[in-house]
Amino acid sequence: MTFQYVKVSGEPYEIGVQMAKQAGDKINRCIDIYADLFASVGVSWVEARQKAYAYIPEIERYDPDILAEMQGMAVGLERPLIDIVTLIIC
Repeated sequence: MTFQYVKVSGEPYEIGVQMAKQAGDKINRCIDIYADLFASVGVSWVEARQKAYAYIPEIERYDPDILAEMQGMAVGLERPLIDIVTLIIC
């Protein structure tokens, strides 16, 4: 497995969009892998997402830029924000 080099710049939201555009296939694949892993231990992706919702206010309080970057990734991937939060937090 090789790691993809992603070059980004700008504000956090823009960085998230750029990451999604450059590495979207890999990010989407990671979400699929995590969904399968959760399912293998009896936790659906829907349940994992529900648990991850509680972290959104905490992320925003800790560092709003992190949440803005996640929002940019979600937009760039055309996925809901909670998918990105679930991937990163859970």
